[in-house]
Amino acid sequence: LNKYASNGSIDTTYGSNSTGYYLFTGDGGSQRSGIDFHINSDNTIYLLTSTFCGACNPGSGSLTSRYLKKIDANGNWDTSFSSDGSYFLGNNFSPVVAMLVNDNQDVFVGVKEFNFRALKFNSNGDLDTSFHTDGSWNPSEPYRRKMSPNKILFHPTGELFFAGNYEYHAYDHYTFFYWSLPAQDNTLLSIEEVDFNNLFSIYPNPTETIVYIETKEYYQPIHIEVVNNLGMILSEKVISPTNNSIDFSDYPQGIYFIKIKGKQIAYRVIKK
Repeated sequence: LNKYASNGSIDTTYGSNSTGYYLFTGDGGSQRSGIDFHINSDNTIYLLTSTFCGACNPGSGSLTSRYLKKIDANGNWDTSFSSDGSYFLGNNFSPVVAMLVNDNQDVFVGVKEFNFRALKFNSNGDLDTSFHTDGSWNPSEPYRRKMSPNKILFHPTGELFFAGNYEYHAYDHYTFFYWSLPAQDNTLLSIEEVDFNNLFSIYPNPTETIVYIETKEYYQPIHIEVVNNLGMILSEKVISPTNNSIDFSDYPQGIYFIKIKGKQIAYRVIKK
């Protein structure tokens, strides 16, 4: 994990021994890598990391573990977080993980091992027991507990959205959303049979003005519709590599959908 000054040079005030970086060292044949990170307002950093060990599971193949870690503003382990700076999230079935951090430095993590669960940690690395009574939400329905989380978002009302792939029996590549956590009777808002990562990406999201669309299908015109949460079409546009922006400036704050015309494919956009 490197820190650079505004001129692009390594910031040698950061990290142990003034190196400008924090080094994740492997041991016992393990390899460590980063998955995601979040920089807090006090310059501490939350990290989702992965540790792969080819020799840690004799007779059963390799072992891949996921961790939530915290680094202090100086580039060292924050040992006040979960007693040693690290919280073990799991190592069954190469867990899929996603993270979201709020302004209070509470951390929401989605984890899919054999089943999906949602966790909430406070800033010192303890599970927040005000979240679903024990800090963890474990859905029981097959179409919820088989979700691999890709992204977590805050709804403007303060609710949480989890988006990811649904894998159950012969069905996969479904994207769906939950809300009103941590209540157990969460509502399934929508399912779309599409892998967004392979089709197109939209950024920034949330947005205040302009969003941009990047797609792998520019060899043919793509007709886009902007739809509100009532299903009303607000605007239409044919996107191309040189004309791939949509202006949300005149729309009030809320939830909108960018939809490919004639297909049941839509992407949720939050207007701030």
